[in-house]
Amino acid sequence: MNQKEPLLLCFDTTEKSCTACIASGREIVAERATHETYKHSEMLAPFIREMLDELNLKPDELNGIVINKGPGSYTGLRVGFALAKAIGYASEVPIFGVSGLEALAAAAIEKTGGDTFVSMIDARRMEVYSATYDQRLREISSPRPVLLDDDFFEKPVFRDAGKVVAVGSGADKLGQLNGMPEHWEVIQLLSEAKQLAGPGLERYHRGESEDSAYFEPLYLKEARITTPKQTLRS
Repeated sequence: MNQKEPLLLCFDTTEKSCTACIASGREIVAERATHETYKHSEMLAPFIREMLDELNLKPDELNGIVINKGPGSYTGLRVGFALAKAIGYASEVPIFGVSGLEALAAAAIEKTGGDTFVSMIDARRMEVYSATYDQRLREISSPRPVLLDDDFFEKPVFRDAGKVVAVGSGADKLGQLNGMPEHWEVIQLLSEAKQLAGPGLERYHRGESEDSAYFEPLYLKEARITTPKQTLRS
């Protein structure tokens, strides 16, 4: 582990899995993950403790906490934000928020060639959370909910887009649409904590930490809260 590089604790609680890592610069030096569905509240804190113990670190020796700020699971986001703010406040460690859509695009840029990168996170049925970036990770279209239909490929943002790479848990839904152009490619890449390290490091060097008092998740949509059937019958 290069002690000259900043130590960043990264975690992602936005989708079904829960992943966490510690990065020394861009090098991942410890990592934990569970793919059991929605175990964030049970697994995240133990993961962090295990990694700190493994590296013989105390929380206040971290240089930053990098969190996937959304969009994604409402409950998962609340769990991640609560723990990030608790550790940050107790240990006086700055927090850096990165959209999972940006992190996915950054990972795709490193993984494959392309001109335009479309990040998609599953939002149920034929809806996704999506954002579009160029090959320098500059935002072309901002994060938003998108309903996928057969006109999706004709949107103005994709005109003269060159080779388009779609990535994320919602990207496979494109295969259900008619007429996907030949210059489009879908690659298998899901949200993980390690994808936050690069964008988080850039924010660390630019000093772009969050104000914990006002830092809120990027929800994009209101939570869907349903009443249990047992309550409805009573």
